[in-house]
Amino acid sequence: MSKHTPGPWRIKWGENIFGGERLVANAGSHQQNFDTEKAAAENKANARLIAAAPDLLEALKAVVTEDGKGWTNLTVGSDSTLAAAVAAIAKAEGKA
Repeated sequence: MSKHTPGPWRIKWGENIFGGERLVANAGSHQQNFDTEKAAAENKANARLIAAAPDLLEALKAVVTEDGKGWTNLTVGSDSTLAAAVAAIAKAEGKA
């Protein structure tokens, strides 16, 4: 599996997410929305989340140790939290 477009990603024109000059995603919808104000707000929130994805992935990888069995510099309440973090990294990297 290939790697994602390098970050940082940024939002242009409200709902378009770019990595460098490359369009990575569009969080808008070309379908008719009955509640356009709500849909526009959700599209912008989705764009912010998508644009943050590379940073979120790198931050999570920095928290989980390389062997995937512990945390660096943090105390965690449960193994399920660690498992969820490891699973999220695997999903983002196409390994799940």
